[in-house]
Amino acid sequence: MVEKTLKGWESSNLNLDEYLTEPCVIDEELSNYIGECVAPHYLDWGNGLTQGGDPEKHEDSEDGEPIGYYMTTLMVNGKYFYLGSLPEFRQ
Repeated sequence: MVEKTLKGWESSNLNLDEYLTEPCVIDEELSNYIGECVAPHYLDWGNGLTQGGDPEKHEDSEDGEPIGYYMTTLMVNGKYFYLGSLPEFRQ
């Protein structure tokens, strides 16, 4: 699996959601960009999970409540992964 990088994305002229396939290995700079370009929606340093600040889309739950889907990253053993656009995590 080829690592996707912030520099690679910047030179690709693609939207970020087009550049990232899920799941994929990403560099720390790209993970930080997702978590820091807008204040993160969810951040759990202890478990290495971050959800970006702007939802990619919304869907209604069974009870009609809107649920946001956010770009999600995970750090495991010093490696960073993009997991895709996942439903919002709640603390």
